[in-house]
Amino acid sequence: MVRLTAGLNKFLLLLLTLALLSCTVSAAGAGTLHVINATGVAKDDTAIVSFVLSNDYNPKVGSLGLKIYYDSNVTTAVSAEPLTGFLLPADLSSPITVGGALTLTGGLPNGDPAIVNITFKSMKDDGSVTDIGLHIDSARDMSLPPALLTVSVINGTFSTKDEVLPVINITTPVTVSPTFNIAGTIYDVGGMGTAQATLKNTTHAAVTYDLTLNGLAPTYTFSEQVTWPIEDGVTLTVTATDDAGNTNTSSQVINVVDVGFSNPEPTGYINATPAQAQAFMSQIDKTEPITMYLGSATDGPTLLPLDTTTDYAKGNLPNDLVDGEYWVNVSGTDNFGTGRYLNWTFTLDTTAPVINTFTITDSDGDGYIEAGENLHLAWNVAADPNFDHVALVDTVTGQEVWSSSSISGTATTLILDGNRDLAFRAYDYARNSDSRGFHLYYDYMIWMNSTKMGEIAGIDTTYTAMKDFSRTAVSSITLYGCTVTLPTLNTLERTVTNVGQVTPDTYVTVDVNANRTLSGSETYRNVWVLDPGVALDFSVGVPHAHKAVLVLAEANESYIADLISGGSGGMHSVNYTELIKRTAYIFIEGGWTKVTVADDGTLSMDAQSGTPITNAGNISATLRHPANQVDLHTGYRLSTQGLTAITPASGDYVLAAIAMDGDRMGLLGAMPVMYLESGDLGSISNTTVVQGGTFTAQFTTPCEHLGVILLRDVTYNGTALIDAAKLDKESLHLNLTYNGIPATQKLIGNVYVSPSSGKYVVANTSQATVSTSGLDAGTYRVYMVGQSANGTMQAYGQHTLQITPGGSITVTSVPAGAAISLDGADTGMVTNGTLNCVPAGNHNVTVTLAGYAPASSQVTVVAGQTAAVHFALTPVGSISVTSVPTGAAIYLDGTSTGVVTDGTLNNVPVGNHTVMVTRSGYNSASSQVTVVANQTVAVHFTLSPTGGGGGGGGGSSGSSTSTYTSTGTLLTGSSGTVLKSVIVSADDNVGSLFVPIGTKALDANGNPLTTISIDPITGSVVPAVPTGAVFKFAGYAYEAGPAGATFEPGITLTLTPPDDFWNSLDLTNNQLTLMWYNQESGLWEEVQATISPGSKTVTATVTHFSTYALFTEPGTTPVTPTETATTVPTTTTTTPTGEPPAEGLPMTTIVFAIVIIAIIAAAGYYFFVMKK
Repeated sequence: MVRLTAGLNKFLLLLLTLALLSCTVSAAGAGTLHVINATGVAKDDTAIVSFVLSNDYNPKVGSLGLKIYYDSNVTTAVSAEPLTGFLLPADLSSPITVGGALTLTGGLPNGDPAIVNITFKSMKDDGSVTDIGLHIDSARDMSLPPALLTVSVINGTFSTKDEVLPVINITTPVTVSPTFNIAGTIYDVGGMGTAQATLKNTTHAAVTYDLTLNGLAPTYTFSEQVTWPIEDGVTLTVTATDDAGNTNTSSQVINVVDVGFSNPEPTGYINATPAQAQAFMSQIDKTEPITMYLGSATDGPTLLPLDTTTDYAKGNLPNDLVDGEYWVNVSGTDNFGTGRYLNWTFTLDTTAPVINTFTITDSDGDGYIEAGENLHLAWNVAADPNFDHVALVDTVTGQEVWSSSSISGTATTLILDGNRDLAFRAYDYARNSDSRGFHLYYDYMIWMNSTKMGEIAGIDTTYTAMKDFSRTAVSSITLYGCTVTLPTLNTLERTVTNVGQVTPDTYVTVDVNANRTLSGSETYRNVWVLDPGVALDFSVGVPHAHKAVLVLAEANESYIADLISGGSGGMHSVNYTELIKRTAYIFIEGGWTKVTVADDGTLSMDAQSGTPITNAGNISATLRHPANQVDLHTGYRLSTQGLTAITPASGDYVLAAIAMDGDRMGLLGAMPVMYLESGDLGSISNTTVVQGGTFTAQFTTPCEHLGVILLRDVTYNGTALIDAAKLDKESLHLNLTYNGIPATQKLIGNVYVSPSSGKYVVANTSQATVSTSGLDAGTYRVYMVGQSANGTMQAYGQHTLQITPGGSITVTSVPAGAAISLDGADTGMVTNGTLNCVPAGNHNVTVTLAGYAPASSQVTVVAGQTAAVHFALTPVGSISVTSVPTGAAIYLDGTSTGVVTDGTLNNVPVGNHTVMVTRSGYNSASSQVTVVANQTVAVHFTLSPTGGGGGGGGGSSGSSTSTYTSTGTLLTGSSGTVLKSVIVSADDNVGSLFVPIGTKALDANGNPLTTISIDPITGSVVPAVPTGAVFKFAGYAYEAGPAGATFEPGITLTLTPPDDFWNSLDLTNNQLTLMWYNQESGLWEEVQATISPGSKTVTATVTHFSTYALFTEPGTTPVTPTETATTVPTTTTTTPTGEPPAEGLPMTTIVFAIVIIAIIAAAGYYFFVMKK
């Protein structure tokens, strides 16, 4: 419109009005507004819907106003794009108003222009559809004045993608007559396609029926009449597929019954009176009388009150029925006028069978009822006319794992799955039962009942058990990392001793497998060490162990180092609560959790990956919780769980599988897990050496100790002796025998090997020189283990060494049978014999034979050749010389022997000799002695003080004295009085004990003492000197035993160290002292002793037995050899000054690794609750 100004005159206004009126005519052409539909839009996806105005208007469209409607439950408009300049609101909720004048020059084009695009988002996933409705508010063309336009509309649709299965509801009754309807409903919003029903059972093939669907979306009904034979347990399955192709099924089991009465209840034997007797009515006319009667041989018939309001005729039974057989009759008329009835019987039996006796015994000798072994059953059930059968029943699942129909008898059965509660039950036909319960354990090899530790951090440790996890078929743990190859075994013969009541608080029993000889293929061939930074990965498998807990715990290295080295009392006094730290990982299916156990047994969960464990409040309940247990029968592999990798810090760990098995904790498997501090593999200087030659083994990174095991790469026969009474590092003695040669060469701890096949060297540095003397030619494995200062394994390497042959020495003597020593080392051979594998060069051969003087000769050996040496031996005897007081110098035939009383002169030629003793302040004394070959003659002197007016004091006292080495026998009276003097010398000929006649000798329990011993101890076995002490160990220590023995008056302890010991002392500035170790206080205490540098003796009177040692204040440490003694000459290497290295590297020595973890497991594997 044109707005006129107020100044126009009325004439001009009239002319303009007439002109406008003359132009108002109808526009030519037509138009249709329609929607481009959106179909199958997935939930949360979007689709663009275009609105198109198809037209041929002339004049063209100039303005348009419309509304767009849709169901916001199905879709929602999220954005809009005006294509022709029409106005759109900010709020696009339904209805959307579109309107306004076009901004296009010349109006809306003819043809099929889109006027607006709207983006709709799908809100459903069930095939829902909404109309997109259109309503034209106004439409005008471009003429002046604008003419109204007639626009027709075609509404559109927006449909969602149907991803929802049809919902099927079967309404067919559970009990039907032979002709019945398959009926029900199907709910599907997106619209249904087809439906089918299938009937089948075990005796009839499946029959499929097409179902006609009635109704519209979303609810459809179906009802199809079918005929089926009379039978129970017919499966009716309805399958429905909607228009989108989604298919669902629903099933129910129906019983097809005849016309009349069927499905009576109760029937057979019942153990309780039901409220009603009932029968199903099929096609029974309820308008006619229906009756039900109850009777028995002694009572009835009784008319029962009847309820027929349902498809069942239900008669109320009396509640005071007595045991016996009853009959029921129900009768009525069917819909066709035919009389119908049904008779049935039931027997009420409320009295349970009575088990007179039941016993179950094991077959593997340990007295425990276990899975995997033959179980012997014997039973007797009291006579019962309704007896049915006996069975072993899982009390949780109800599964019968064995049964018999005999009322009494015996049987043998094998049950593979353990760790469950079973019951022996006797059943009658009515399912009444009597029961005897018991627990079926997993199959363990070692059982321990001990009150030593009691409850630790919430776990009762009184009852424990361990599987034979040295057999991989019984328990297998594999780590994935650096493989350590163990010695190859042909057989492993095991012997367990000292089982039973091993201590007052501990009882141990084992099964027959404990003494079973294993083939090498049954045992582990490898153990593993892991480089730093390597993610932990393992697999664990234990057949038939369905409920186990997997735990990784870190060993308390400092405590174990003390145990191995003899500190903290040594492993004979293990505090098992100190073995393992309290922090551990627990692994379950799909997750791991790092936990810390408090003193009271509560858990804190420190970290986790995947599914966490279920914290049941305390460690005991947590371990028993089913959610925290894994099925090791199928196996557990950590890397397949898809969890965050675990990379433990360097240290020694234990991976163990544990079962909370009834009243005890069972160890199903264990493996040491050793994380190295360095990836240094080390090196050996030569890969080939000649017999007797040396090579150097070293790591490039410094380490506190270096251990080297040299072991021939052959197949050994192993012999393991397990002492169940000790439960410490002395529990196991392992011999590795090759080619029938006795295992006398010590490798480490109590592991021995045939002397020609292996040796062990340890050094206080990262480098050691190793001699191959005494070893047969062949291929050897060189195991290198570096230990750090904190007791963990720092580095590991395994290398191959080839030893080529040396020479031989044939040694003969007259008489034969003399022991042969080579370069001062006992070879273990006697004359006449040949020493093999002797390095080329000069050697000293010595032969010794009791009753003859030792003889020596130097022999030159050439590689590949045999040298010969012969000895004619001179017969000798010994003279035991004692005196009061002791400490007198001994002379033989006028020559000083360097020995003082009380002492023994060895290797004295046969014949008459004069013995004289002298001591300052006393008169000398002498006596004639006749020496007999291979015998010891005793002579005793009572010395008189000079100027004391006494006689010369010479001559023997006349009493005889027995002499022994290492261990001696005491002849004592009933009160403990020694009846014959005894001298016992240590096998190093330095230490000795003299017990004179008349001494009262008692053991720790106050009984007469029968034996005494004195043994030298070295290295880590010597109790440590306290930190900060001014005295230091001087190199000689002895264990006098038995512990707790007492003497009144005291007996004489004499030490006669060699010259090089005395020469090393600086007695001008230092004092030599003798001390004993107080086990209770853990301290060394000084002993009053006579130190005689001139006679090179240390003498003391002792009243009890303990550990005795020499110390200097301040002191020096004598040179310590790095090799253990071998049976042929060795080239010893000096270690640096300082404490000698421990004999065993804690938890890291390759050969000893499994031994240590077996000991920990057998005696105290409560590792996840142990103190740090």
